[in-house]
Amino acid sequence: MMWLLVLVTVAHVLAGVFWAGTTAALARTGAASVEILAFPQIGAAVLAILMGMTLWGLDRHGGAGLGDHILGIGALCALAALVVQVTALGRVRALRAAPETEKPVLRRKLASRQRIAAGLLGLTIAAMVSWHFF
Repeated sequence: MMWLLVLVTVAHVLAGVFWAGTTAALARTGAASVEILAFPQIGAAVLAILMGMTLWGLDRHGGAGLGDHILGIGALCALAALVVQVTALGRVRALRAAPETEKPVLRRKLASRQRIAAGLLGLTIAAMVSWHFF
């Protein structure tokens, strides 16, 4: 059973690092290379969330203390970040097909979505780091 917990944790952390890292990079660079990173980013997000749900089920020791509520708020922030990014995928597709003159406007809109998602993922990370202390 311990090996399963380790594998799920590794998958959760690796997917989450890719998701948060690409989100931060896209937010900071004005969505440069968003056409390349958006879809793998969503795949990593889905994997991170699924593995997080699995961890929640494997590692729960009963009760709903303050730490569990904090972790739950972090999970909701992660889901909100995923929704923000998934709803921007149409703009990513439009960016691929857009003429060069329209791309800067689309990139600015996509960068603002990435900034929102980055803030939500920052809250998620803070919740994951702090939940053990409560």
